Amino acid sequence: MKVNRRRLKRHYEQQGKEANWTQYYIRDINFAFFGRRRKVITRLIKPLRGVALDIGSGVGVYSHDLALKGYEVVSLDVSSSCIQSTKQLMRKMNVSGQVHCIIADAEQLPFQDHIFNLVLCSEVLEHLTSPLIAMKGIKRVSKVNALVYISMPSILSLTENLRKFRGDKEHLWHFTPMFITRLLRENSMDTIYKSSCNFFIYYIRILPFAQKLYRVWLMLDKLLGRFPLVRYFGWCFIIIARRI
Repeated sequence: MKVNRRRLKRHYEQQGKEANWTQYYIRDINFAFFGRRRKVITRLIKPLRGVALDIGSGVGVYSHDLALKGYEVVSLDVSSSCIQSTKQLMRKMNVSGQVHCIIADAEQLPFQDHIFNLVLCSEVLEHLTSPLIAMKGIKRVSKVNALVYISMPSILSLTENLRKFRGDKEHLWHFTPMFITRLLRENSMDTIYKSSCNFFIYYIRILPFAQKLYRVWLMLDKLLGRFPLVRYFGWCFIIIARRI
């Protein structure tokens, strides 16, 4: 796939200017997939000491959550606008001393080998020109036994297939959980846990009285995410792997 990297960077710079971290905290059905994904991922992060890398950190909500879990955090994003938003959020939440912000490309991680105890890469690989290079970079900078958290849209979900059919321009690549599991294994990372979330939210939010269905959808989402076979059809799937 041929992609203009400069154009892509300009796109995410503009997107960073429009992004708002409040979308992850409000109970609005139109932004429910942000908050639900964050809660599922944050709940899975183990509170350990060490250094964590948040790749494609966006507006910094996961970097903040990692800091609350006790990590020293490196927050990395290609967008300077996103990094500015992250710094503002860290000051607001009084965790600035634990979070170090870096403007860099996920495919060119500017770090030494084997220095991170945890790597988080949430909703990033599908946006990159070469996810394979990014995965090799994650392998390189992770310590042995480091935990790696990956999340992305599942091509098995109704939502992602609809977006793809309608000509989605945001996602350059589409993955199945099985493919990512294999890719992790090829890069010396064993999958130890799988989860998913955001079942049907793309459709529920367009229904009449959608906001009143917020609690119903949340209960349904939690229930469906517990079934081994069904979970592959959630819009977002989460994989935890251990670097070996």
